[in-house]
Amino acid sequence: MIPPIIGITVSRNYENFQFYNQNPSAYAEAIVNSGGLPLLIPVEFPLGHITGILSQLDGLLISGGDDVDTRLYDGEAHPAVEGICEERDQLEIELLKNAIQVKKPVLGIYRGIQLINVALGGTLYTHLPAQYKSDLVHSTPEEYGRDTLVHEVELDLDSKLGKIIGINQFQVNSFHHQAIQALASDLVVTARATDGLIEAVELADDPFGVIGVQWHPECLLAIQSQLKIFKAFIAACQK
Repeated sequence: MIPPIIGITVSRNYENFQFYNQNPSAYAEAIVNSGGLPLLIPVEFPLGHITGILSQLDGLLISGGDDVDTRLYDGEAHPAVEGICEERDQLEIELLKNAIQVKKPVLGIYRGIQLINVALGGTLYTHLPAQYKSDLVHSTPEEYGRDTLVHEVELDLDSKLGKIIGINQFQVNSFHHQAIQALASDLVVTARATDGLIEAVELADDPFGVIGVQWHPECLLAIQSQLKIFKAFIAACQK
């Protein structure tokens, strides 16, 4: 049996006077280590061929990266907003909506959960330090390492993610300055940080549907509860 093929979206960055499609290897490694085959989808992928590429994919991973365009959700302007890429936003929105239509499992991580919420009609805090007062660390300095656990989340054990992970409280890493503000009507909250900030959402669709997490489980694969997320994703993509 051929392992499930997972499409992974990427960032487009500008360096040395040219554009690059780039993505941390941790996403692809998490897919491979969980039994899947990663396929990176460049930002330039033609929108007219989305149904075609989805027919070749068994699942979709919407990865992290820079900020979603505030114009897509009438977001509050802030100078900390950076890295807007209209082409990436549009590609991921179309991939997501088409994946939902044809019932392909979708996993959104970091920016991915934010994109899912915006694509389905929700909004974001554009800069948490200015708009959401909290004593928790949500934007950890990079020098601390991607596997540094900085705050706790509380998970609904009756949710799909809760049944996957199996514990209702655990520590996560955190590297974001934006987060879900108004939840899209089709989504349900499945986990929150102890300060109330939304940390995980899902679309009520069987068996996996759409799941989004705000932390970076791909950097925490040594922790069994986090590896389970990818194992369950790949298992759903095999059906």
